[in-house]
Amino acid sequence: MPRRASTPLAPLQKLFETKRGKRLPLPPNLARLYGSLRMPQPRTHPYVLSNFVTTMDGVVSLNVKGHASGGDISGFSAQDRMVMGLLRAIADVVIIGAGTLGADRQHVWTARAIFPELADDYRRLSKALGDFYDSSYRADWSDQDVPLG
Repeated sequence: MPRRASTPLAPLQKLFETKRGKRLPLPPNLARLYGSLRMPQPRTHPYVLSNFVTTMDGVVSLNVKGHASGGDISGFSAQDRMVMGLLRAIADVVIIGAGTLGADRQHVWTARAIFPELADDYRRLSKALGDFYDSSYRADWSDQDVPLG
């Protein structure tokens, strides 16, 4: 994934805020960038969060070798990668599609990998939530017969 020159991130503009749910203990830098992040109170069922970018007409991938990720759609937005890292930091599991896996089998699907500049903040958040933070995990499907479309 191409990386742009590092420039200070501007905080996201909040369009809607709920007072429902548990406010997560974001480290100061993430709170400055994202604002308040609330999640539903724990219940007996898991929650599934989804994050992807799309064009105005619904395109999520150019589906061209070397340009199959969402980065081409988001313009390699630093804010998009920051949010993706934030969601990965609070997730117990990151699920990817076969097409995504086929496009980049060596990718590391962690918060640290998607936005290394905030790795320490993501680690602090994950630890504050009591989650296991494994910065070296990646899916290795090299010996599996995974149908890729």
